[in-house]
Amino acid sequence: MSAPLDDLAALIDATLRVNSTEDLETMCRHILRGAREVLRSEAASLLLREDTGALRWFSAIGDACPVLQSQGLEPGEGIAGWVAQTGESVLVPDVAQDPRFCARIDAFSGFKTRALICVPLLTHGHVQGVLQLLNPPPDAPYTPYDLQKAQAFASLSAVALENHHLLGIAEEVGNVREIARLQRDMAYVVAHEVLNPLTAIRGFAEALADDTLEPGRTRDFAERIRVEAGRVAALIDDFLAMSRMESGQIPLHQETLEVRGAFERCFARHTHSLRRIATVVDCPRDLSAQGDPARFDMVLDHLVRNAISASHAGCRIELRGERTGGTCRISVVDTGTGIAPVHHRRIFHPFYRVPGDRPPGSGLGLTVARTLVEGMQGRMGVHSVPGEGATFWFTLPAE
Repeated sequence: MSAPLDDLAALIDATLRVNSTEDLETMCRHILRGAREVLRSEAASLLLREDTGALRWFSAIGDACPVLQSQGLEPGEGIAGWVAQTGESVLVPDVAQDPRFCARIDAFSGFKTRALICVPLLTHGHVQGVLQLLNPPPDAPYTPYDLQKAQAFASLSAVALENHHLLGIAEEVGNVREIARLQRDMAYVVAHEVLNPLTAIRGFAEALADDTLEPGRTRDFAERIRVEAGRVAALIDDFLAMSRMESGQIPLHQETLEVRGAFERCFARHTHSLRRIATVVDCPRDLSAQGDPARFDMVLDHLVRNAISASHAGCRIELRGERTGGTCRISVVDTGTGIAPVHHRRIFHPFYRVPGDRPPGSGLGLTVARTLVEGMQGRMGVHSVPGEGATFWFTLPAE
């Protein structure tokens, strides 16, 4: 359990750094250190793309890295150049067997590259640079899961670049204070909503390792770890989803969706959290819509989790689907605490949370959900009365 938690802690630390300084070089070096630590790599580097398509080393960590600051790659040169041109991530277990590998840089620096991961930095769908991780331990080669970790750090790098760009614009228009406030909001959310459950997980894990625990309490502690780990996973998913959407890394593929089946699978995914809450599916079996299946499921998950957090034992959550003209309308209805009208528009803003909500979330879930719906050519809204529950609805083009 300790290794995944350490990986998560490094990612959280990198996220905090991205949103707590205006110095781009400092931000990127913190990200590289975290990526190098998590992926157990001998070296890590960040190359930025110039207008000509060439790449230049911006930041690097490792034995030969100081000499790389003066180096660059021509458009399409090497594996990094290929990644920058195609926008695709690669894992190369043996660079000697890859014809794209550029031996020139190793000859210049004296570094010996054996294996690498290279991931593009995407901002609004455009490649701004690449992140490279070089040489894992000989007895622990890179895995596809390591590639996913590298993509998470690349997303943070892209956010750092975008923050730097926005701060430059803000200085010109005198809006630095507003951007600084948004950065502080992000740091506050991460610190209080992610690190707290992480601390709880560590505490419960230490208790489980103590042989003096009564047998009956082991299951209880394991359940608490599961719940806290779920909170952390959901929060990290929200942060990464937002950063990927902002950098254009979440493509949407429109196809036919079978709505009722998606409803039933959604409730099945949340069976444990719904064990004291009644569930209802009200949807014709032949109802279908146009959208991206994976993103449709993500929207449902966000809205159902939101309904669960507002409900208590004995409440009911209903998933409704209906066709109105050329539109498919999806509703997630709960009989929970409800939301005062003053919050209805603001709850879709990043980091906004209704005062008094328990348990608190990242303030990003509804933002992510609405952005995904709009990307599928739909709309989202809410109707709620305090004490009478809430209905979150969204539309998609009907099939």
